Amino acid sequence: MQSTLFLEAVAADEALGLLRKALRPLIDEHSEEIDVLTALGRVTAEAVFARRGAPLNDCAAVDGIAVIGAKTRGAGPENPVTLRGGEFMPVHAGDIIAPPYDAVIGAEEVRFAEDGVTLTAPAEWEQNVHSAGIDVMPSARILPRGRQITPADIGLLLAGGVMRLHARKKPRVGILPAGSNVTEPDADTQGEIAESNSRVLEALVTQKGGIPARFNILPDEYRRIKNRLRCAVRRNDMALVLAGTGLRRKSIVEQVLRELGGIVAQGIGEQPLKSVILAVVEGRPVIVLPNYAAAVTLAFERFAAPVLADLTGHG
Repeated sequence: MQSTLFLEAVAADEALGLLRKALRPLIDEHSEEIDVLTALGRVTAEAVFARRGAPLNDCAAVDGIAVIGAKTRGAGPENPVTLRGGEFMPVHAGDIIAPPYDAVIGAEEVRFAEDGVTLTAPAEWEQNVHSAGIDVMPSARILPRGRQITPADIGLLLAGGVMRLHARKKPRVGILPAGSNVTEPDADTQGEIAESNSRVLEALVTQKGGIPARFNILPDEYRRIKNRLRCAVRRNDMALVLAGTGLRRKSIVEQVLRELGGIVAQGIGEQPLKSVILAVVEGRPVIVLPNYAAAVTLAFERFAAPVLADLTGHG
């Protein structure tokens, strides 16, 4: 099998741009409905609007007494006003203020007596009253599209009656280590290489907000690589293939990619990225990475991390 790798050099940034352009339909549709209580750090896929106002009713902004403002008119140090019975109501911050009361006087401004309360200043209409809808207006936009959700955002969403919203998905990433000369790290096999880079990729994917799904090590067999890669792209949103350092293995992977989909870019014009292949199979990105420690993290950060950021909305 003759390899066609490295025939056309392309700059890393240009190659990444080509892949991102090819994936635009996938990025646009990559959303799901989630519970607001699990939304911290996720990115909104569409604007979120309030289902109700908050607060629902006028409420006290401070501890004190609710009063009818008109009955306090004229109060002053030289002309104290005394309120009795139903002319006032003790309240705590957050208590509902309903008619006939229309203002709140802070406790520190009130002198309490056995027969009522004495005021030395009038209360203005809606003084110390938190008006209905002042935090969130009914049907108002709470969050824009593309917003990374913060703890304060969760409070606003709940106050506005929003219990579920559409957010960018956490992408599932299939990780396929390949090589007939590599083995699991806990296998004591002489003459073979302990495969650890797929575990590095698992950690990197998790760190970038994805969900890794590692497959067992594949031998250098065309049919098995083809079947496993097809399975990976159907089960996941993205696939990372560790093709090792052997030219024959890279040739197999290249031929599989040409048969299953299309290669977007290869032969990256800088070391140690020359062996990277960027492809799209069934609408999903496939990135072939070098399977040696000095290059796998760099290649991931240059190509896989930006695509993950596009999918999660963190780009």
